[in-house]
Amino acid sequence: PYCYLQDERSKQWRVQAVAVSPDSFQSRKALPSQWQGLRDEELSKKSGIPGCVFVHMSGFIGGNKNFDGALAMAKAALTM
Repeated sequence: PYCYLQDERSKQWRVQAVAVSPDSFQSRKALPSQWQGLRDEELSKKSGIPGCVFVHMSGFIGGNKNFDGALAMAKAALTM
């Protein structure tokens, strides 16, 4: 797998890239570089996905306000 979704139970969902190995910080496929470091409305506009919360500067993790948004982020990331 290249990413997985995680329910934070705090009304947010996370999408996280899978590392190349258990002891590595390198992702198999990071979230798109165009999204990295962006938050909230700016990220939602750039990605075209409503409800975005953030994408980390390195692209290993991101968040959305709902499951469908997180799933859309994961799917879009795999095609970019």
